[in-house]
Amino acid sequence: MVDASNLPLFLAAVLPALGYLIMIYMMGRSMVNWKSAIVFVIFGCFSITFLQYGLHFIFPTISDYIFTNQDTPVYDLVSMHILYPPTMYSMLFLCFVQIALKEELAKMGAFFLAALPRRHKTRKEKDSLFAIMFYSCCVSVGFAIIENIHYAQQWLETETWESAQYMLMQRSVFAVLSHMIAGLIMGYGLAMASISRGFNKVFFLIIPTTIAILYHGYYGFLFMTSGANDFMLIGPVNVHIQASTIMLISLFFTFLLGSTLRRYSLRYDKVLRKKEKQALARKRAQ
Repeated sequence: MVDASNLPLFLAAVLPALGYLIMIYMMGRSMVNWKSAIVFVIFGCFSITFLQYGLHFIFPTISDYIFTNQDTPVYDLVSMHILYPPTMYSMLFLCFVQIALKEELAKMGAFFLAALPRRHKTRKEKDSLFAIMFYSCCVSVGFAIIENIHYAQQWLETETWESAQYMLMQRSVFAVLSHMIAGLIMGYGLAMASISRGFNKVFFLIIPTTIAILYHGYYGFLFMTSGANDFMLIGPVNVHIQASTIMLISLFFTFLLGSTLRRYSLRYDKVLRKKEKQALARKRAQ
């Protein structure tokens, strides 16, 4: 029964992403509510639906109509259509705007929607800074899981089952981690913005999100413009050398961000509890 189903593909699309998430959760499980984490993962799953039927509908693939090379048309003998190859500008537009910008905006929208019911909580019950960063990563994991399943479905229409399994293995290493890196960077900004005011609040909302979009776009651009010489076979995985190097550096960077925010979050929570005790003591004294 299992052999006749796509259950192994489903597990390959889901389990590695959840495994990465659990590893991050273990860094600060005392500051994270696992039930809330599940809610953010679910909203991350729905964010790709919002992307498909919202942003993609409102802003279709503009890069298909502009920045194309009109001087070198290609004739598709099957459909009898004239195709125009993309230019470097259209590839940049596709990677940074059509993909990175829209996907990160969809994930940010899902994060705020999931966080709406939590805004009525008291100060004592508010999420820690580390938790906010972690929940942003949860949204990215949900998005990556549904994207994996979507790619597997498309792959099975034209390729073999084994080919789809290999594709998911590649995505579990590269695409999922890249989504998580972007989510952690954006989550760091959301966490710091939650305790900031004025210009600092705007800064932490815009700059980390912009960095996440640029990372996402550049990572995709490297893959879309790569040749055979850019890859190296390491075991069963075909590794893009430059993109993998950037991903490893970014993983180390986000680890430092998370560790720093975890320590700061613990100190910040202690300060809040101390102020609450002092306020309670003054109230009782009156």
